[in-house]
Amino acid sequence: DSEEDAKRTLEALDLKVTVERQFDEGVAEGHVISQSVKTGDMVEVGSSVTITVSKGSNQVAVPNLINMTLEEASQALEERGLKLGSSYGEETSDTVAEGRIMKQSIDADTKVEKGTTVTVTLSKGKASGIVPDLSGTRTKADIENALRNAGFTPNVTEQYNDAAAGTILSQSHASGTPAELGTTISVTVSLGPEMATVPSSLSGSKIDIETALKNAGLTPSVTETHDAAAAGTVISCSPAMGTNVRKGSTVTVTVSLGPAPTEAPTQPPTTQAPETPAPDQPANGGTPQP
Repeated sequence: DSEEDAKRTLEALDLKVTVERQFDEGVAEGHVISQSVKTGDMVEVGSSVTITVSKGSNQVAVPNLINMTLEEASQALEERGLKLGSSYGEETSDTVAEGRIMKQSIDADTKVEKGTTVTVTLSKGKASGIVPDLSGTRTKADIENALRNAGFTPNVTEQYNDAAAGTILSQSHASGTPAELGTTISVTVSLGPEMATVPSSLSGSKIDIETALKNAGLTPSVTETHDAAAAGTVISCSPAMGTNVRKGSTVTVTVSLGPAPTEAPTQPPTTQAPETPAPDQPANGGTPQP
């Protein structure tokens, strides 16, 4: 019976009713669990009968507090008659944001008595580390290993530069500064100046030599001159053929045009002597004398 029904029945018999209450898992809240006098027993009019009324279940399910703030967790627990512990721990977490609950002392959905205290652990966010010192001459592999060993993700690119090979040209996070473990650290490292090799066999026309030097990444400066060497022979080359130089360097070449052409000897002009007239021929072309 309900509490009200029990009271009406007993009071109708001129009995006094005393009510006690307690939690009970099997009897709904507001219904009688037990009575001090058994049904059918004879008692004096005006006697007191104590009934025990159920306050309902004292068991509640613990809510899921993960990812809540302390304020949110406190409210969620209070709504179910539970309490939040006054102290809490802190740990790093790769999945739960800083300042939010990452652990709870009693798993969600566990049945506990009302009034139970639940303690929690807050996230400090992802663990952090110190970006290592990358100064000095290092290879790409050296830099990648140093970053991985410190708990970071390396992104290393190489480029040609006037700085010595291995010099750090730039990095996204300065050495010695804190960063979350797993963070990608981008680094650009110098390969040193880009080099080119002067072709080891230059010959041919001026255009041929210029083309060969340009194809090798060099700047040609080619002059031609007559020489005893066969046409197309390189007389001089600076820097020397086969030498490694910076890409774009000027290579000065002198190439033979062959021997200079020989000029034909000059003949002196011929002078014609005047004609001598015959003895019987007058000089003035007149009639010869008898």
